[in-house]
Amino acid sequence: MYKKLILLIFGIILINFISAVPPFVPTENINVGLAVEPTFNKYLRTGENYTFEMHVFNVSDGYPITSDITCYIHLYNETGEHQWTDEDDTTSDMFDYEFDVDGGNFTRGHYRIKYQCNHSAQANFQYGGGIEYYFNVNDYGLELTEAEQNLFNQGMIILFVFLIATIFGCFKVENYIGKFTLYWTSHILVILITFSAWQFTEGYAIGYIGIAGIYRILFMVSTLAVIPMMILSGAWIFYIHAFNEHFQRLLDKGEDPETAFTMAKKKRKEVRKGLMANKPRVPMQVSPAFEKKIKELQRKIMKKDGVVISLRDLTEQVDFNNIEEMILKDAKVDIKISLDRRRK
Repeated sequence: MYKKLILLIFGIILINFISAVPPFVPTENINVGLAVEPTFNKYLRTGENYTFEMHVFNVSDGYPITSDITCYIHLYNETGEHQWTDEDDTTSDMFDYEFDVDGGNFTRGHYRIKYQCNHSAQANFQYGGGIEYYFNVNDYGLELTEAEQNLFNQGMIILFVFLIATIFGCFKVENYIGKFTLYWTSHILVILITFSAWQFTEGYAIGYIGIAGIYRILFMVSTLAVIPMMILSGAWIFYIHAFNEHFQRLLDKGEDPETAFTMAKKKRKEVRKGLMANKPRVPMQVSPAFEKKIKELQRKIMKKDGVVISLRDLTEQVDFNNIEEMILKDAKVDIKISLDRRRK
């Protein structure tokens, strides 16, 4: 089940959903008029201010035009609506006609921009020219190349191989230090995988990014889970340490390793179930003195042997069912129980 889930997530991550868009659409070639040549990028960053620039030349002789013309830009979003319009009739840096567009106009998507220049009404002759091109906007402001896609896929494959190996090792390794190390290695790998997938998908996406939202949620959940898992890991380490300490104590008393392990394991199960699971069947009507004596006896055995023993296991001579009946009839009944007759 876990392997199928991991393979499904892995397959989704490796989907290449970024499609190429024709970056440039020139107008028809002509022999007279104005040649408009903009500087352009195929990808811009979301929310970032951008200055569009262009040079204008005379088509017939290629001479740059720096006066007596007015140039315009029209920016359209992917639905064909006007996003921005501007004009400029003065060059800067000798040849540049510039248009500053506010970053608020750029969100993820496909855009189209048209440049147009015309001679002013005062010019001796009337020519014009224009051009348009397409560009994309994403969070990185970069185009996803095949090389980058392959590099990302290779990195994901390596991380997933390590993740599967660590998960498999958690179920196979018996040593608690090994289990602890493998678990936290797998947890960190999950954080790295989900973070990388989230950033990669959201950064290069042009349109729909629902899958990036899923990766983000998985990343946040796995990151927030670190705190409770650290608490549980600390409790687990303390628990294992107590088990090993009790096991060593039994060995020091002369018990053989197999018996010591069995006794320590039994204590571990009893502690896991809790003292309430082994609570003696003593009615609430018993006298305080009787109840105090029974509890004191249990504490002594627990302190000496580290084992929680119920009233039924304290002795083989007493039938506690009868004792309970006698107690109900006469609260003055007294019992003497020898520590030497405890159950092995």
